[in-house]
Amino acid sequence: MNPSPSTAPGEKAVRTPRQRRATQLYLLIAVEVCERYSFYTMQGILVLYMTISLDFSEQKAYAEYASFSALLFLAPIVGGHIADHYLPIRSTIILGGLLLSAGYGLLALPAIDFLYLGLGFVVVGGGLFIPNMAAMVGSLYADDDVGRDAAFSLFYAGINVGAFAPLIVAGWIVANHGWSAAFLTAGLAVLLGTAILLFGWRGGAARHESARGPIWRAGLRRLPFAATVFALVILAIFATSKLMTFAGVTHTVLILTSLALVAFFVRLALVFDRIARNRLLFCLLLTLCSIVYVVLDQQAAMSLTIFTEYNVQRRIYDFEIPTVSYRALNPLFVILLGPLLAVLWSSLGRGGITPSVPAKFGIGTMVMGSAFVLLSLAIVGFASSGVISSSWIAGNYFLQAAGELLVAPIGLSTIIRLAPANMTGLMMGTWYFAGAVANTLAGSISQWAAVPDAANLPHLTAAAYASVFGGLGFGAVAVGVVMVFFARRLNRLAQA
Repeated sequence: MNPSPSTAPGEKAVRTPRQRRATQLYLLIAVEVCERYSFYTMQGILVLYMTISLDFSEQKAYAEYASFSALLFLAPIVGGHIADHYLPIRSTIILGGLLLSAGYGLLALPAIDFLYLGLGFVVVGGGLFIPNMAAMVGSLYADDDVGRDAAFSLFYAGINVGAFAPLIVAGWIVANHGWSAAFLTAGLAVLLGTAILLFGWRGGAARHESARGPIWRAGLRRLPFAATVFALVILAIFATSKLMTFAGVTHTVLILTSLALVAFFVRLALVFDRIARNRLLFCLLLTLCSIVYVVLDQQAAMSLTIFTEYNVQRRIYDFEIPTVSYRALNPLFVILLGPLLAVLWSSLGRGGITPSVPAKFGIGTMVMGSAFVLLSLAIVGFASSGVISSSWIAGNYFLQAAGELLVAPIGLSTIIRLAPANMTGLMMGTWYFAGAVANTLAGSISQWAAVPDAANLPHLTAAAYASVFGGLGFGAVAVGVVMVFFARRLNRLAQA
């Protein structure tokens, strides 16, 4: 048999479009793993760092974390818009990665001033980086490509691989080398991811960039344009650093931004045709519903972290499990449950009974709520002097992971699939903006569980935690029931 004539000796094999797309996807997943490692290292230790190292009260730490998280979720609106209209999406991500690396480096310096400045870098860098990674994955596939959902499943698995590792090692790094070492490893990881995208990408422009016009191509050749970008970035960093010290101002910014977004989307709804208008409305409804999920999810970085530190039996024989390591259970369960859920959807699809996106959202919200109902019942019925077994925390994270898989990856895929042309980045930014609102609410709710001057004595704090966790859980279950009830009507908007 003659050898295949498709590749001559000494020539490189010609890859198919599918193979090139797979290579690009795996490169983007590698970049995302590095960035998520950095983010979850910082997120996992930030509240503990503020309360233990910087001597913040619980209320102050919750308020500062909530302001930071709100701004971090608010920034993607601007970052998505920039990548939609002014800069190439890859260049926007690389700039964001460099800023993130600098921010984590500043957090490694043990002083309050560097804390706020470092978080300012993280907010601006994250705004440029986070929404555009998901949009770049979406740009690899046509809107009707059946491989899109599978790609996002792999991408979301990468997110959770990046989330799992730091929550295992961050506690060990802090215990053996200090807080600064943990923040430095975060900075180095995101710098590695940025280098992978900078030097490893061989895909040209993203699919949707060709429709943007020559604005950025002309602008990048001009020094005034680059100087303007630099000045705006520096201004944004210092503005966000100051905003984080004034929670009331941050809340006002969120309210004004919310009103501006509502007005903007109402104006768009009048311009689009009926199909595009209904799909836009569907995306906004999903985004609004995601707020409930994020409020519960963010308790893991706030009230649930402090609860685990003082109200959970963490000692196994002579070894005490670091508090931050418990949070690794969530991405671990996501990684384990993801393939099982994919098999379930495939089986239901073959039978023609796949739940709609609103139904999945509703079920996921109910499951997330049940995680906190479980914790509340455990405190009331099984706590000994305010302390519960580690198995209850494991059960909470298991249910959170199951609920997350029904909400987060499906939301990302649906928003990108249904977003109007040239609005992918903005819609992803709006999705994350809902997270900003949710983080503000989550910070306020976390403060309800803090008992002033209680010195974190479990028998004094347990009742407050049971009340807050129970209220959150039952409220989320109720929202989920409403979504499932109206799922069929909501789904008609996406199909219009």
